[in-house]
Amino acid sequence: KMRGEDKSKDEDSSADEIGKKAGVYIIATSVLLVLLLFSSVYSARDVYQCEENSSQSNDTCTYLRDKLNCRIKIATPLYLHLKVDVKGAIVDYHAKCGWDAALTEIRLAFLFLSLVVSYVGYSGVKDSQKKKAEIFMYGAMFLSMLLFLAAFFDMVQILDSKDDNSSACKSTGKYQLKKSAKLQDLDCNYYRYYAVVLFDVLAAVCLILSAYQVNTWRQSLRFESDDL
Repeated sequence: KMRGEDKSKDEDSSADEIGKKAGVYIIATSVLLVLLLFSSVYSARDVYQCEENSSQSNDTCTYLRDKLNCRIKIATPLYLHLKVDVKGAIVDYHAKCGWDAALTEIRLAFLFLSLVVSYVGYSGVKDSQKKKAEIFMYGAMFLSMLLFLAAFFDMVQILDSKDDNSSACKSTGKYQLKKSAKLQDLDCNYYRYYAVVLFDVLAAVCLILSAYQVNTWRQSLRFESDDL
């Protein structure tokens, strides 16, 4: 009898350890989802900034805004930095063109659903509730596929933007500046948008790993009740 009790205690202790590990995975997943939320919101809007050292260059800022305008002249997403010399006045122009609104809305929907499911999963592990654990497992697997899908479409939009903005990023063709504006520097980059794709993928992978850990914990735990 004593051996049976010791064995039962060992099993409970092992289940607790696995449960703690599963909880850590779910917390890590939630952190990645929050980072994805911030990066998505940060890169969603179109932002323009024009810095000049002469009042005479105000017309140049208006000209550059018309010439390199998000949604109309530039394919999104893109961060563009342009420095020009207009009759001795240096003008710094920044255009941060955000994601297509539809992609952002879909990504945020997947993200918030993932956060809700993660909360359910953590609650199930913490309170040893089998049904919540099962909800998390199936929900996490489904939402991970949706996040992978979001990452795929985000990457496609970035690649399309690179192709469509090839002339704008070289200041050639219809994007060539007027003669009075001498180009000093031109930079196009996608780092902040690649970060969104990276967080998409990492969050999806962590959801899968968390679901695996919760399933391992669920199988090791002797549930006495399935009550919620």
